[in-house]
Amino acid sequence: MTQPKSTGLSLEALLPAIQRLSAPQSFFLVRYIGRGANTGTYDAEEAVRITYPRISKSPKRVKTLAYQILNRRNIKKILALHFGQSDLELTLTDLRRLLKRVLRRHANTEKLAPPLNRISKTLATIAGEKSNGR
Repeated sequence: MTQPKSTGLSLEALLPAIQRLSAPQSFFLVRYIGRGANTGTYDAEEAVRITYPRISKSPKRVKTLAYQILNRRNIKKILALHFGQSDLELTLTDLRRLLKRVLRRHANTEKLAPPLNRISKTLATIAGEKSNGR
């Protein structure tokens, strides 16, 4: 699993926030960010295999746990700092994911889709303006 190149805080700068997490979450993030920053490849599944060696024999479980960890709000906030994302960009990403899930689960949302898409585009515009210093 590859993430964009880090443009935010280094692992060392993130350590105080990481240390407030549970021991397994801290260990996971140190492995995930440390290896990713060094190699340029952020591999959540590899970090899960190292953090949770007992489940490493089940590829499906490793993939599921990696997804679950990366989608925890506290983990996402720390990763957003590492990748240089603002809180607004993080919220926008969450909103897009929520929109996709709603539209996928509810096929009868033709009336709901256009306003939700407009909201998403408006927030993207706002995020772009904030990142350009306006």
